[in-house]
Amino acid sequence: MTFPGKNDRRVKLWEKDVESRVGMQDKQKWMDRFVDWHLDILSKQPIDILANVSWLPASMADDYESYWTLERVKKVVDAAVEYRVALEISSSYKLPKPSFLKAAKAGGAKFSFGSNGRYPNMGKLDYSVEMAKALHLTQSDMFTPVPEGRKPFSGGNTKALVSSLFTGDQFFANRAALLQKLLFQQSAILVLGKRARTP
Repeated sequence: MTFPGKNDRRVKLWEKDVESRVGMQDKQKWMDRFVDWHLDILSKQPIDILANVSWLPASMADDYESYWTLERVKKVVDAAVEYRVALEISSSYKLPKPSFLKAAKAGGAKFSFGSNGRYPNMGKLDYSVEMAKALHLTQSDMFTPVPEGRKPFSGGNTKALVSSLFTGDQFFANRAALLQKLLFQQSAILVLGKRARTP
């Protein structure tokens, strides 16, 4: 739900005048860049779950299928599978839509349920459960935290890892203290909370 704008500063895609701030005049070309942005996050960030998958800015949301083509969906799904990142089924946004989810399941993706962290939808998982039933998801299709000792950030120089995450990235810098604390605790909160990243 954010995207690099001018000077690579993050732009919140739900804000006003976003089209001129991120070069969205040609929406199909911008969509290709948006998919590449997903791939960049999946390949470079230490995440377990990609949240708000397939969300689109308001000016594009009504044409979901024309932007989330099978080719674009496949790129995101293939990267999620390669980097072992689960895709959130968001009950708050009712995303991804069934066409995306069917392709994701066929591509071998893992899934998690989410409701967003805001009232009044916090904890409501109706859409997630509905889609799980429609897709006949089983336990093997769902995200399972990696056992202790096998997480990508386990062991080694944790301080150096934390520092590398914050370099040149204000999003992480604002959360440095909390994330560092969670990394040292090696807690499940990290898996289910801060390590769930939104594009």
